[in-house]
Amino acid sequence: MNAFSLRSMVLAVAVVCATTASSAEEIHHSHRLLQASNFHAAMLQAVNAERAKQGLAAFCTNSKLQTAAQLHSEDQAKNNMMSHTGSNGSQMSSRITAQGFKWNGVAENVAAGQRDVASVMQSWMNSSGHKANILGNYKFFGMGYAYDADSNYGHYWTQDFASGSSEQCDGGSSATPASTTSAPKTSPPVYTSAPTTSPPVYTSAPATKGPTAPATTAPVVTSTPATRSPTSQSQYGKKPRKSRKQKKTKTRSADCKPIY
Repeated sequence: MNAFSLRSMVLAVAVVCATTASSAEEIHHSHRLLQASNFHAAMLQAVNAERAKQGLAAFCTNSKLQTAAQLHSEDQAKNNMMSHTGSNGSQMSSRITAQGFKWNGVAENVAAGQRDVASVMQSWMNSSGHKANILGNYKFFGMGYAYDADSNYGHYWTQDFASGSSEQCDGGSSATPASTTSAPKTSPPVYTSAPTTSPPVYTSAPATKGPTAPATTAPVVTSTPATRSPTSQSQYGKKPRKSRKQKKTKTRSADCKPIY
């Protein structure tokens, strides 16, 4: 075999290997997209299971919240971010309003790095702020999931919660009182992306350059959207300014400190 033939064979093998790797990645990405459609029902079930343990009424899904949450997860994955602030500067409340949802109160949880519903729910339930949103006095629920193999965390999750007197549950997803006995339990985490030696979960700051450990940000509990904290928000705006004769001061809505 001459040198030219050998070089041709090596090139052919390289091309085949590259094509195979590309096909494998496409299959994996398609698989994640297919799984995303199944996560909605699994997440609703997991959230309502936690509420049932406390004797709370079940949430129902709302397509407007689903859309807001899904778009935020996709934005986070595409732009390699982990924050409640969108890449365009949007806040949780503005994203929900943009979908036409007329809310009285809203809240949001986000997380990144967890590979399945059980894992991300465990992360949120281990955080008092996120847990408070899951067990909050809301009626409607929406979740989003997006995957990007080239991002720091790969998996990006969003939960949106809201109440609104003029809004409706999606068909076949009514909110009914939860039983206080024999409450269903969520399954334990199957697998997480963080190695066993990874540092603790990171919170509050967008994780654009951080390690690949699963991350969550702390929910917002203020009357105005927080720029780096997740949110519980009232419908009403900022508090009125206080004035003094000699010196004018402005009051600001207090942002919830990040949970670590």
